[in-house]
Amino acid sequence: MTDPTLELSWTLVLPFTPTRALSPNGRARWRDKAKAVKEAKSGARLATIDAINLGALPRSYIYKRQLIFAYKVRWEKGRQRQDLDNLAASLKAVTDGISSALEIDDSRVTFAPIEPESDPRGPGAPDLT
Repeated sequence: MTDPTLELSWTLVLPFTPTRALSPNGRARWRDKAKAVKEAKSGARLATIDAINLGALPRSYIYKRQLIFAYKVRWEKGRQRQDLDNLAASLKAVTDGISSALEIDDSRVTFAPIEPESDPRGPGAPDLT
């Protein structure tokens, strides 16, 4: 049983939705895919570093625990949704960026089921809880 005082919920809202180039079925050229991976990874890393610097996520919490990533992806208006297995693969670069910012190996990360939903505001963005 886990100690409830050790639990921490943290939400990171990333300023983008995974592009079609990140999808395994995206059929993007290798250069376009590499660019999309680099942008997603660096965007997630910078957003995580900002959250750490603002005190939203205490560093001492990270190193001693198994982390659970729960993604909630909000699709922008008019965009076709991906099925859940392709969506999980599309978020690999995001997971790598967050793990890089936290300075952890992503083998310590467990994933909760992904929740896709429409974004009523329109722009769309994934949340990480």
